Amino acid sequence: MSRITLSDLQSCFDDLQVTTHILRHIRIMLNGVFAYAAKRGIIPLEAPKMVSLIDMVARKEPNYIKRKRFTDREIEWLWNHSEDNMTAKHVLIYIYTGMRFKEFQSITEDDVHDNYIDIVQSKTKAGIRIVPLSDKVLSLLPVERVPAYSDFYYRFNELMKLMGTVHTIHDTRHTFISMLTEAQVDARLIKKIVGHASDDVTEDTYTHLSLESMLEAVNKI
Repeated sequence: MSRITLSDLQSCFDDLQVTTHILRHIRIMLNGVFAYAAKRGIIPLEAPKMVSLIDMVARKEPNYIKRKRFTDREIEWLWNHSEDNMTAKHVLIYIYTGMRFKEFQSITEDDVHDNYIDIVQSKTKAGIRIVPLSDKVLSLLPVERVPAYSDFYYRFNELMKLMGTVHTIHDTRHTFISMLTEAQVDARLIKKIVGHASDDVTEDTYTHLSLESMLEAVNKI
């Protein structure tokens, strides 16, 4: 710790091929480590200031993650294996609801209704919403609870290897939005279903959507 310089830290950040969001989390972690070391006399008290000086912009920029839609053939494969593979069933539910990983994992029995789910925990204010359940999703129920992220991440990647493809978990959400767009569902309605915030005042008036209109939209896919 005492030999680490700002140049060392900057070099590490420059080499990381991750998103800015993850870089912020790494810097928060480093703040904690350096503060711990300073309090115990391992490094000088002023040393933690180095972390705040790390340049988060001057780094290599393949940090943009390109989203990839699940193909129709891949989705068909998932359906064909949904009876004997719980992860395939979970992935299909993500694909046909557009929920974020944590949203699905956090729902309780009280949040689930006949044809919709109440999302009461989300990363954004717009994420607190009703998620309509299409007939395809209802056909997949009941389903086991989604495991912790690390466990599901491993199972998801093993499933992708079995399918002979590469995807991120977030690709399921991207696929849902893509399918609704392809089905010519109104963009404002898509935003409300997936919990995207609107930066348009006129779109903000498009809030009193009936469950029926949402169900009609998701059943188009």
